Amino acid sequence: WRKGTQIVASGSVQVPRFLLLQSGGLQIQPVSFQDSGEFTCIATNTEGTTNASATLTVWTRSVISVPPVDQRVIKGTTAVLDCNATHDPRINISFNW
Repeated sequence: WRKGTQIVASGSVQVPRFLLLQSGGLQIQPVSFQDSGEFTCIATNTEGTTNASATLTVWTRSVISVPPVDQRVIKGTTAVLDCNATHDPRINISFNW
């Protein structure tokens, strides 16, 4: 198996987190955002070599980076509850209270 031009799993090469399965499949655990990209399976025997590729797309979850905090305010004044989140830049995020 290759990711781009790098061998990630074969009979003699084993990169951490990438496992060549007996079936010929590739297991990646745990998957990270940097694993996104094109993976190529290469099969070879005495009759020749063949390959096939697939693209792995990894999404990242939104995470609250600035949570709101408890507040006490006097009636008639203004209260501001902050909230911010980090998120996958390919996804639009909305805040709902």
